[in-house]
Amino acid sequence: MRTLFRNRLAALGIVLVCVFIVFALFAPLLSPR
Repeated sequence: MRTLFRNRLAALGIVLVCVFIVFALFAPLLSPR
């Protein structure tokens, strides 16, 4: 069970990183100054 929880936590961290990268890339495009 520990390995499953660890894998789920790692997957959540990867998703958060991907969302942060996408937001950092598209934020300047959505709000140009």
